[in-house]
Amino acid sequence: MNPRTLAALCALTSVAFASPAQVVINEVHENPPGSGTDPAWEYIELYGRPGMSLTGYAVALIKGGNEFGAPAEVDEAFHLDGLVIGTNGLLVLYNNTGGSSFIPARVAPGTTLATFSAQHIPTTDTPGNLANDDSSTYVLMRRRPLHSVSGSTSVYAPGYAWRKDINPDIDWNSRVDLPDHPAGGLTLEGYQMVDDASWSHQGGKEYTRDNQQEISTTAGFNPDAIARVRYYGSNPKRGHRFNSEGQVVFSRMADEEFIYGDLLSVPGLGFDPARSDGPTDPAGPRYDGSCDPDTSGVCAPNPSGTYLFKPVNLSGFALTPGNFNDGGVSAITQFRWVTGDFNFDGVADVEDLHLINQRLGASLDDTQIISDDNNTPDDAGDDFTYTGYKWQGREFNALLAMMNMAPTDGPGGANAPTVTGADITAHMNLIRTGEYLDMVNGRR
Repeated sequence: MNPRTLAALCALTSVAFASPAQVVINEVHENPPGSGTDPAWEYIELYGRPGMSLTGYAVALIKGGNEFGAPAEVDEAFHLDGLVIGTNGLLVLYNNTGGSSFIPARVAPGTTLATFSAQHIPTTDTPGNLANDDSSTYVLMRRRPLHSVSGSTSVYAPGYAWRKDINPDIDWNSRVDLPDHPAGGLTLEGYQMVDDASWSHQGGKEYTRDNQQEISTTAGFNPDAIARVRYYGSNPKRGHRFNSEGQVVFSRMADEEFIYGDLLSVPGLGFDPARSDGPTDPAGPRYDGSCDPDTSGVCAPNPSGTYLFKPVNLSGFALTPGNFNDGGVSAITQFRWVTGDFNFDGVADVEDLHLINQRLGASLDDTQIISDDNNTPDDAGDDFTYTGYKWQGREFNALLAMMNMAPTDGPGGANAPTVTGADITAHMNLIRTGEYLDMVNGRR
């Protein structure tokens, strides 16, 4: 072996212990097809770093009410204390409230399993099924108002609100109520969002931090399930949609990250291609923007058009509880975390090195003063500020990955609670090694 190649491989070995440290909502099966099947088939799946502790984290379903007068509510909320991501990178939280579930028998070895009942955040109500109708928002969170962790157990102070049956939006303005909500109520805002996704149904509200995480096209169906296949740092602008004003705009990030829609049956769990949607097919038919192929049965493609609306072929693609979301006739492959990739473009390079250098000294608990216009942007008289968490969503997951580049850089060989110089050095060695091996192997 060439001595320089050997040296490069040794350098690679020296940083090989660094593994990606992120966690996201990967699959949700909210409304199993068929009568009475909900308790046996419902689940929420997370994808993250194998062995990552989720103590202090929680996942909640917010139902956004509907145009017929139903209020918003936290439908279900589950703590993740005492759980770690499985050795295969997956954790499945499944509904056992009906006495039995088909999900444990479906998962792959290495998946962490936990039940709705065991992880139910204490309330006066009992854990139940994920509500099927009205808008849905799934939120994976870490810090929450009036919540703390003692050892490996959550402590809920009086007034804690992220629990079942709480109305998170008293004035129904599509925002989780803020600390000085004029109508009073419990405090939910100030929570630290790790990941979220939503879709609308029957005119209900959605509660993602950014509308890029709202699935925009559910014409003709209320999704039974969602399955993540991509994770972007910013909108890839691969497809198009008509907005509420009838204008052609780019599809949202959530449209390009998830496959979503109705399922054909259980136990098959296959998506119905006629009542599902997903990432845009770059080789699909082009349209001129004069009509909406998602809502018009007579909208024909135009070879000279520039707009893409159709998803990849979803035939054969199915939910895979406790397994990666791979499959279907199009050989769809779920994204995998890439060590050192902080902007989530699929490679670790100098752009990521620039990002980690900017985060030196940053911790997950950093806060900042957040200004809010109280949903009245033209009226400055009711604006206010509150203290919120600085790192959320993509930036939270990027910071997790940065902190884990050198996972023994803290006292006693533990992982330091901030991004350190050792993390930056490990990342620098990683990308230098990758660039050198590319050169040696003729890829540069």
